[in-house]
Amino acid sequence: MLLAEWRDRFAAVIGAGLMLGKTLVIVIGLQTISYAAISARTGDARRARRIKVVGMALAMLMGPIIEVSAYAFAPQALLAPLNGFDVVWNILLAPCTLGETQTPAKIVGTVIVFLGSSIAPIAGPHEVAADDLESLRSNFLSLRFAVYVLAFLAAFIFGFVLLKRRKHSGEYPFGKDVVRGVL
Repeated sequence: MLLAEWRDRFAAVIGAGLMLGKTLVIVIGLQTISYAAISARTGDARRARRIKVVGMALAMLMGPIIEVSAYAFAPQALLAPLNGFDVVWNILLAPCTLGETQTPAKIVGTVIVFLGSSIAPIAGPHEVAADDLESLRSNFLSLRFAVYVLAFLAAFIFGFVLLKRRKHSGEYPFGKDVVRGVL
């Protein structure tokens, strides 16, 4: 089988595998940075700096390179839901690497993220359809897009107002979650 035929036949699988690998590399990098912070508090600052550099290289250099490579093989609609595996890997690895304990709420939330991140790519498109300028123009000028933009702005402003009001109240700022979810 020629390389071009092989790539066309397995492009979505290669892209999904790269994206899953990217999420794992980034989580390992971020946990390495956390470990460096713990190490700095307990003693050897020089060693902690080296560990932090390794973590930053994984999370901020290798991860994005792998992600860009994944998008060369598969469409965004297939790959974007796989970013949720960051949460799954973190919940699975943190008890082993950082000694964190997991609550039942975190476990249930992780199962929900896992299911959504697993089902969405299976049901989504596996091929990239090229859009022409007219179809893009009609999408951006559609009522559906206007409703989306208005809903986004309303949720963002709502979250921002809640966050601003509760900033000094001492209670957990629900608006923070709203703003994070919208972004």
